[in-house]
Formats: sequence, structure tokens, C-alpha cells
Amino acid sequence: MKPLTELRKKPYTSEELFDNIVRILRENHALPYILDYATAVSRSYDHEIRTDEFDIMCDLGFGGSEGIYLTIFIQYDASNTVHIGTCKTLHNSKDALRTMAILEADVIWHTRQFVSEHSDDFIWTGYSVFLFKTDGSEPCFHFSSQTKDSAMEHIQTFLPREEYDHAVLRDNVNKTDTVIRKEEF
Repeated sequence: MKPLTELRKKPYTSEELFDNIVRILRENHALPYILDYATAVSRSYDHEIRTDEFDIMCDLGFGGSEGIYLTIFIQYDASNTVHIGTCKTLHNSKDALRTMAILEADVIWHTRQFVSEHSDDFIWTGYSVFLFKTDGSEPCFHFSSQTKDSAMEHIQTFLPREEYDHAVLRDNVNKTDTVIRKEEF
């Protein structure tokens, strides 16, 4: 749970996510030397990402004109997929295809790691509940809800248990926190 002061002030866009993926791949020496380019979708198609509940999907194949393309998408569900960027090589050999397949695996791996490490910055809907143990350690239990009433029901169910001291209810739209102490129940 990041403190509110460390959270982003606006949602990630598809372009920002793609640029971060490329940066991470570069830092991890995972961008293949055969790559001609890696480019995010144009700003006119940029998309705000308001949840961390999506899969990274890729389409790897030979292009219509030349080379091999790795097209990268975020997929919220079967009917909601957003193109975020493309990587391309001019090479068209079997080894080049294998190299691009390794890039595909690295894109999926590093994107999931990035989103997981920054999940608070991707959630812009509903409410998050963080339960803290009596020893004052970091939150030990976290869940999300689309409504405040549902989030409060969860707090009322779990907070009375002996191992919990307090809960934090985060409004993900307004980025505000409310501390709820056990003795308030």
C-alpha cells in the first residue's frame, strides 16, 4: 500500500505503459539486436488504464510487407482489448522468429511484474481495503470492491478478528484514505 502522497495523480495511459515496458526491457538487456523499432500507439489512440485487472496479450507473426511483428495488447476481457504498441524486425528467418518469441515472453513477464509492483497506481475505480495486524506491520490483507457499502461489509467481517488492529478504506477515484479502528465497531 503506497501512501497517497506517492501515488500517481492521473492514470497510466497505454503509451506510458508501453514506454515503461520498453525501458524495463532495455534495462534488462532484453531488447534483441535485430529489432528495427518498438513504438507505442499514436496519441490519438492513447487509452487511460483504470484497473490492474487485465492480461498482456501479444500477436506474433510475419507482416504483410516485410519482417516479423510483435503486436502488444492489454485485454480486460474477451470483448475489450486495447492495442498499446508494436515491435518489429526486418529479419524473417526462423531464428529471428524465435528471437521475437523470446521478446514476447519477456514483454509478458516484465509487464506483469511492473503492474504488480505499481498496482496502486493502476486502480482508479471502486474502493480498496487494507487490513493491518496489531503488531503495526505493513498491511497483511487487501481486497477491492466496486462499492463503498461492499467494502464496509468486508471491514465489518474481518476487522473484529483478534489479529487485526485497524483498516484503511481507500477511495480509488478520489485517492483518499479513511482509517477505521477496531474500537469504532
